[in-house]
Amino acid sequence: MYNTHTGELINITSSQSYIGIVRVDRRGNIYYVLGGLCEPNGIYLIDSKSFEEVCLYETGEGYYIGSMDLDVRNGVVYFSPVTYEELRTPPQESSSKLVRLVDGEVEVLAEVNGSIWDMVVSSNPTLGVFFTVTRISDYACILQYVNGEVRMVAERVTPYNPYFLYITLGKDGSLYWVYRERTDFEDVDQWGYLEVARIPLSRLKKGGEPEILYSQRFEDKGVYGWLRTDSFINVFGRNDLFFSMIYIYEEEGRIFENILYWLNVRDGVLTPM
Repeated sequence: MYNTHTGELINITSSQSYIGIVRVDRRGNIYYVLGGLCEPNGIYLIDSKSFEEVCLYETGEGYYIGSMDLDVRNGVVYFSPVTYEELRTPPQESSSKLVRLVDGEVEVLAEVNGSIWDMVVSSNPTLGVFFTVTRISDYACILQYVNGEVRMVAERVTPYNPYFLYITLGKDGSLYWVYRERTDFEDVDQWGYLEVARIPLSRLKKGGEPEILYSQRFEDKGVYGWLRTDSFINVFGRNDLFFSMIYIYEEEGRIFENILYWLNVRDGVLTPM
């Protein structure tokens, strides 16, 4: 942690394992997920005043946490245990749960076929929680949980590895997403499709169609992104969206390219930073 008053860097926790997700509530308490993909994970809380650390939840064998977000107003944790069969090996098929953790009590809100990779909790209680679901190679969707019900926000069915890479909410309540399709990683001829879209708050409430802000098909490279993904997207104001992408070229061996983009939502111009 960096103390802006003293200019000091303070080590508040450390581990030999991976810390993949970090959240902070309005009181400054820190919540984080400890453990990598396809291995047992835990959710921990660090008190902002005493720096005391407690474990709130452990998955046990056979589950890891695909995503976690926080209702910053009250410290309610939402997360997704995802199944795996072999340690540190992505499963061919998986199932997931949307879970709410309140004062140590665990409540399963929904169960789905596939992996819940990304979620975002709205500060507007009437909007609830948005989360993505991906099934191996042919299906992806965004779901919304609110008032005890799950509804479909967006859905894609295609044999070309559909994936809603990132989702986030603007300050006005609009839902943004970055979506991609691509060839298989092993394919010699790589191609990909990138799409950035938004559903304004008024359409979210009525179940309306999205606005496609940018779309592009690439004939010479595959389109990839990061897992545990919400750290790689952010929206500022109403018109500036930033996100990170990975491209893979097949030119005398694999060539990886990581680009941070700025999308001007107003005019749809995408600029590499």
